[in-house]
Amino acid sequence: MTERACRYYNLPSGCTNTRCSFAHIPTLKTLAATTTQASRDTRSLSPTDTFSRPRSATVGSGSNPRAPHGVCRVYWSSGRCPYGARCRHTHVEPGTPDTPNGFGSNPSAASPRSPPAPYSPSLSPTQELNRGFPSSPTRTTLFATSAPPRPPHEACTFYWNNGACHREFRCHYDHVTPSAVPLIDRGLLSDDRSDAGDIAQVVASVLATNTDSLFTLSKPLSPNEAHNRLRGYLADHFTFKWAQEVYDFWWALGSSNAFHADWKIEDGQLLMDAIATVGGNGLKRLQDIIQWPDISLHAGKSTKTMSFQRGFVPLLGYLSSDAVIHSTVYSNITTLYSLIHENFAKFSKTIEDNLNMALSAKSFNDPNKVHGHIGTINGVQLFKAIFTVLSEYLTRYKDAALTDTNLRNFVRNVAASYRKWSDGIMKTPPTFDDPWEGFQEEGSREFLTSYLTQKADTLLKIINGVTIDPTGHHGATKLKNGSDPILEELRHDYVGPGEHRPEGPRHDNDFVDIRAIQIIPTQEELLCDLPRFIPANIPGAPHPFPPDSMHRLLDVQFRLLREEMNTSYRRLGSVLSELGSKDQPLISQIMQGKGGILLDPDVYSGDMVIYTNIIPSDMKLSPHGLAVVFEVDQPPKGTRPLHWDGLSQTKLLWGTLVAFITRSESGATQNGIFFGVISGPPGERKDTPPGMPGRYEITVSFFDQALKSSLLRTLVHPHVGLPGTSILIEFAHQTLGLIPTCLETLRVEPTTFPFTRYLAHPGSGTLSSMRIRPPSYATAPGFTFELQSLLQDGRGQSLKLNVNDSASILAARQRLKKSGRFDVDQAKAVVDALTREVSVITGPPGTGKSFIGGEILRALIAKGTKPVLLALTNQALDSILRIIVDSDVTTNIVRLGWVAETDKLSEFCLGAKMSALGPQTRLYDAMSQERRQLKVIEAELAKLMKNILRRGAPAATLDHIMTSSNPRLKESLLSPPPWIQAIFHLKAALSNPKQSQNQKPGDDALFDFWRSFEDLILLEHHYTPSSSTPSTSLDVRNSSTYGFDGIDEFFARFGFAQRPECPCTDRSLRELLLASDIWSFSIMERTTLTMHLNELLEQSDTSLQSTLVNLQQKYTAVYERMTGIKEQICRQIMKDASLIASTSLDAQVMVIEDAGQMQEAHCLSNILPSLQHLIMIGDPQQLRPTLECRRLTVDDPDEGSRLFRFDDSLVTRLSRLGLPTSKLNTQYRMRPSISRLLRDTQYPALKDNRDLAKMGPVIGMSKDVFFLDQIRVEDEATEDVSGQIHSAVQHLKDLLLHLLRPQHYDEEGDIAVLLLSPDPFAYLRRGQNLEKQVARLIELDAHSSTSFDPLKGAQKAAEVKEKVYWRSVDNFPGQEAKVIILWLLEAKADEGGQSAHSSYSTEFAKARVNVALSRAREGLYILGDAQVLEGRSELWAQILKELRSEDAVGKEWPMK
Repeated sequence: MTERACRYYNLPSGCTNTRCSFAHIPTLKTLAATTTQASRDTRSLSPTDTFSRPRSATVGSGSNPRAPHGVCRVYWSSGRCPYGARCRHTHVEPGTPDTPNGFGSNPSAASPRSPPAPYSPSLSPTQELNRGFPSSPTRTTLFATSAPPRPPHEACTFYWNNGACHREFRCHYDHVTPSAVPLIDRGLLSDDRSDAGDIAQVVASVLATNTDSLFTLSKPLSPNEAHNRLRGYLADHFTFKWAQEVYDFWWALGSSNAFHADWKIEDGQLLMDAIATVGGNGLKRLQDIIQWPDISLHAGKSTKTMSFQRGFVPLLGYLSSDAVIHSTVYSNITTLYSLIHENFAKFSKTIEDNLNMALSAKSFNDPNKVHGHIGTINGVQLFKAIFTVLSEYLTRYKDAALTDTNLRNFVRNVAASYRKWSDGIMKTPPTFDDPWEGFQEEGSREFLTSYLTQKADTLLKIINGVTIDPTGHHGATKLKNGSDPILEELRHDYVGPGEHRPEGPRHDNDFVDIRAIQIIPTQEELLCDLPRFIPANIPGAPHPFPPDSMHRLLDVQFRLLREEMNTSYRRLGSVLSELGSKDQPLISQIMQGKGGILLDPDVYSGDMVIYTNIIPSDMKLSPHGLAVVFEVDQPPKGTRPLHWDGLSQTKLLWGTLVAFITRSESGATQNGIFFGVISGPPGERKDTPPGMPGRYEITVSFFDQALKSSLLRTLVHPHVGLPGTSILIEFAHQTLGLIPTCLETLRVEPTTFPFTRYLAHPGSGTLSSMRIRPPSYATAPGFTFELQSLLQDGRGQSLKLNVNDSASILAARQRLKKSGRFDVDQAKAVVDALTREVSVITGPPGTGKSFIGGEILRALIAKGTKPVLLALTNQALDSILRIIVDSDVTTNIVRLGWVAETDKLSEFCLGAKMSALGPQTRLYDAMSQERRQLKVIEAELAKLMKNILRRGAPAATLDHIMTSSNPRLKESLLSPPPWIQAIFHLKAALSNPKQSQNQKPGDDALFDFWRSFEDLILLEHHYTPSSSTPSTSLDVRNSSTYGFDGIDEFFARFGFAQRPECPCTDRSLRELLLASDIWSFSIMERTTLTMHLNELLEQSDTSLQSTLVNLQQKYTAVYERMTGIKEQICRQIMKDASLIASTSLDAQVMVIEDAGQMQEAHCLSNILPSLQHLIMIGDPQQLRPTLECRRLTVDDPDEGSRLFRFDDSLVTRLSRLGLPTSKLNTQYRMRPSISRLLRDTQYPALKDNRDLAKMGPVIGMSKDVFFLDQIRVEDEATEDVSGQIHSAVQHLKDLLLHLLRPQHYDEEGDIAVLLLSPDPFAYLRRGQNLEKQVARLIELDAHSSTSFDPLKGAQKAAEVKEKVYWRSVDNFPGQEAKVIILWLLEAKADEGGQSAHSSYSTEFAKARVNVALSRAREGLYILGDAQVLEGRSELWAQILKELRSEDAVGKEWPMK
């Protein structure tokens, strides 16, 4: 029976009758007017249940009323309860003011709208929309005991008690605490939307790669509130019924926004993780929204038609949000964008239809607004979201742009709609109604439409593709200076790549599109003898892609970098042909010697370490997939590489590239070259017998799945072994790191690459007339740089720099110059760097390039741009970081990578910050869960491999299968007749005479004997062993030594009157499987059963491989997720940093320090689409990038210097092409007598700061610059120069001890000994040896001197080692010392007997001499052979001439 409703309850005064017998049911008008929410019952009652309880259920009669619903009746009547805090009911006495519905001694306290509850359990989505009505009280409000309250119904117990839940957004319960604040009704995208600051900042924020600034909510939900609201929508039983539910869903999900204060990176990541679960309900809800039957721009108040503005545009906003497109869990991004791919027809139709509707109405407004929600969007918001989503979609589905006609048409239609909208808002007056607040700033319309036009044009370029010319005539452009003979020769001999070659591709890895090329070379590629396609790196050269295009530049850099990487690998083809050949003594000698080094004379550091006696022993899981554990011989001492004994920590590093080479004489199909990486730490076998060569365990993950299957088969069947001869080659110091990562990054979509007009090869061959634009973010209306912090002590009036105002630029230069902190060139360089989107700052050593870099960073940080500081080496990065910290630019730094030296920079290291953050972030728990999952999968594989290795040989495996098929067959196999046992023992005795005849036969041996038919052969009528019978075959007629003569005598011994008949039956397989005596099978039957068992074995192997593949896929997926979560923690740390320092990172503003030494390909790989401002600082005349392949360098007189010049940095190439640069000419480091050597030889315009003339002389020396001439004295027979070296070491020791005296240069780093060498391991090869020799001489002097204490000698040697820096020149760029000692001598061979890769002709190249001469501040002392230097280097001849003019060359040090 339906209860009657109280007619007074919904009046403004409410119902005052405490004994009302009618139901209190609120109307919609009452719910809308309610502004606060009362406490609700712990069972989360529905609105009807809460307000329609009959009077008899809640109140009794008389002076002592019955206990209300939910109140403990015992406590109500007696004031105590035996259950205490465990009681499930509320402890309230009569007369308590907070009694439900006002019952008690104070009826006036009753109110239909009581105070809000301290917690907020979630209702169904429909009930959530109608919150705010009064309900029954909560237990926590009325709890009378001191014990903590119990969690309410549908509340998460973990979150209630701890304030955290490890299931995060996947939890099915409400996340509330006893002190939680209830939700109030808040609208989505309301008119008072919050922004990131003033209008200018809002406009500038549009340039971000995400759209968070355009989709902020005025009243967003907190992460917990969003969770509580979303969990109902993510339930298994839920489906959208009304459009209002979709809007409410987006209120919760749209709250995940980087501009909302309550939301951190970890919150967005955890929410995305719950939404993007494969097969989860989050994806189903998003798909329901995409597939909604009717989506309209003019939906109005309809409950069936979904509003395009409120229901579909938020989808675009979420897919283009920071939480999605910048997530490091890439599988989640792919999963979300797969929704567009699978529903593209509906997705595109919805957008096109509503865009057409908006263009027809000339407005995005919904004429029928809904109260509480905004019904409009703006064009910037819509088109930025569409363009961003399409760009991300095309990044993940690259082939769709070329194969999907619908996609191309959709992009063209969206671009056409955008043009109509932009034309409409740009007219005066505007013909399109779009009153966005961002348009209020002057110039904002032009700025925003220009930016969006670039985005639209980029998408059109992607779908339209690029014109490809198979003949390469794209490069046949006429240069201003006429024809070039080099270009004419290149065009004549041009043969295109891959499909463009007339005869077809050269090998299986030869393609026109670099995205199709495998980064690691294939075997067919390594063995191919045809000339490779290596494009010339000069303007106008023939190429399939057009000139002035990033397609061409990226293609050239990719192929040249890959050629550089493959230089060492190309030797493997000859190694494969030499392997096992007796005509190749080098390989044979290394294999007989249990491994060693194979030197490659064509590369600088391409030593290959060969390991022999390869035996696979186990399989493990690694981040690279399934890894194989090998046992290998440890190379003997004397043949080991330097990194084995010299620096043990670099031995077999994780990620080091290796090659497994196998060669079989049986056929070419067994030959192969297979690449892999070290996937685990090496381990020395402890069970190696004494006196035997050591064995090592190496874990390798191979890229070839077929090889993994073959090695697995070897583990399952150990008797098979590896086919032919096998070796394992380690490429020392080459890891699957920098180069492969750069190669992968260079395959980015070229049309999205920034700065194309400057970076691409110009068709005219010059960039001198190029006008460099300002950074795009700095051209936003109202944007200015504040340079006050750059003035002296940061005091004085404000100094603003407007990049669009020439007067402001000129004024900034003059103010900086007058401040006293900058000279003319430096002031110009700072302003140019801030006003040019691509800026190059060059200058000789000591001119303050690092100082200028720090000041530029100061200005960028003051504006809040959060730049990224990039450097090639850790030493260069740390050098400028010390300047930044010492000059108080900022201490809010995150330093990525390894810190070169342990000092105050360690606190900025990302690893240290992650350790400090630790489990404070909730992502740490998620990462721990993934790590535990990895352990579970690893344990599963270990158990599987243990069972595999226990099963052993194939016969045992077949016995295992046979046992499962018919156990009686296995029993009969193990119990052969006595005469067969005797034959088996006789055969075993012939094979192994030392074996005991009473030894019990094994299962494997019996099975092999059974399937070899040895017993049946003896039963044949005319058995006569032929001359070809193997020695292990049995001939009982000649076995008198075993006690019988002839076959008849043999069978008589076992009770046979005559020889048994040989079985000749031919039963079916079914009958054989049911048989009970396996020894009664005939040859035909044994063959049939063996074939069947082999088939079962193959099926078992296939099943095993399938199991391993599944484990590998699970492991890889979990590891990628764990790595992504870890990187997300890093993002959370870096987001709060003012400066990020790294050797590789994506950014919006990037400053590259020491850019002259960074390879162009490496530099380009860091210039990603998000970059808007690039500042490069370096000197093209100093060190070049170091390459392995001489053929590609400028030192190669043939092709390298004319065609490739691959060791030219980007700074060098742009400077050579005439791009406007900022040049510094005044040096502040070296005393004039040192800088004169550079000015006279390499830098004619170099000036000295006048304060340098006041520098005092070197303490204890009469000359500040001196060359100690060591005359070359050698043994003509051996060309040994050890005498010269020993004499020079004596002189070096004397100089060091003289300078290190107290009050001289006794601080650490005051003195540095530098060695000239292009070898990156020069210090390891020679510097370390030189340091040891000096220490040895100091100790010998102590022993030979009567007045010198030997203990003090050891202490002095230790002091020299500690205070003096020993470096190669290549490892000392950007650094300096008070005194530099330059060592120019080298022995015939280094200590290990390995010839140095370098010679005087390359060691003393101008770039290295430049660095060597410019590191000293006060004194420069050189040890070398003047005669050799003058004969081999014109530069050194000129330097020595200058030194002789100053009487600075001699045979003894000029000591005072």
